[in-house]
Amino acid sequence: MQNINYHILNGDVLADRLPKEIEGNKIIFREAFISGPVTISGHELDFWLNRQRYFTESFQWEDAEYYAKIMVELFKIRKIRNDAEVNIWLEPDLHCYTNLWFLCHLIKDKFPDLKVNFIIPEKSSAFGFEGMIDEELLDSYQLRENMNETIVGELSQCWEAYCLKDHKRLAKYGNGLKSYIIHIDKIIEAHLSRIESVDAETKPIKTLKTLIKELGACNYETLFWEFTKREGFYGYRELEFKQLYDKAITLC
Repeated sequence: MQNINYHILNGDVLADRLPKEIEGNKIIFREAFISGPVTISGHELDFWLNRQRYFTESFQWEDAEYYAKIMVELFKIRKIRNDAEVNIWLEPDLHCYTNLWFLCHLIKDKFPDLKVNFIIPEKSSAFGFEGMIDEELLDSYQLRENMNETIVGELSQCWEAYCLKDHKRLAKYGNGLKSYIIHIDKIIEAHLSRIESVDAETKPIKTLKTLIKELGACNYETLFWEFTKREGFYGYRELEFKQLYDKAITLC
C-alpha cells in the first residue's frame, strides 16, 4: 500500500538527518514568508511570480533556482491525498510560523479532510532541529500535536491578517491560539516590533546596532549567532539576517 504519511520539513538539514525510523514522504518547504510580498487577493500566478522576483532581486537567485527549490516542493504538497496524514516540522519562531500560516491556509482550502500534526523541537536549542540527535528527533515526533479543523482555520486566518497587515486581528488570533501553539503570541509580538515607522527604529535594528557597537561590524558570523540568541523569536536565517545587517550598517 502506498505510504500516505508526509513530512513537511523546515529545511534541507532536517531532511538529511531525519531518522529512518520516521517513515513517510519528505517535502522540504524552503519558502520564507517572513519577508517579501504576500497577498491573498489577485491571481495565484501573480503571487508566485512576485515571490520569484523577490528572491531573484533580494538574494540573487536565478529564476530556475526558485522553481527547482521552492515550486517543485510546493507541487508535491498539492498532490497530497486528502486522506493522508501530514506532519509539519517547525521551530517556534516567526520564520517558521509565517510558513505555517500559509500552509494552514492552503490546507483549509484544498484539503479539508487532511489529518495535520505539528512537530516542534523536543528541547529548547538555538540550533533547533539541527542541534538534535536521532533520539531527540524521535522524541519530538512521538510528541507531535494534532491540529484540529478549528486550529487550522484560525491559523489560516493568521495568514490572511498577516497578508492584509491587519495587526490587531493578527494579535487577537495569536492570543486565542497561545494555549495550542507554543509562543505564538510572543512571536506575533516580535513581528509587530519589526514593523517600520517614520519616528522609531525597529527592535531588530536596535538590537543589531547594539551588537555591532559591542562586537564590531566585521564579526559577521558572531553577530548572526549573538542576534539569534538574543532575538530568537524572529528566526532569521542567513538570507534575512544579511538584509538586516546591510540596513543596520548604514544606520550605525
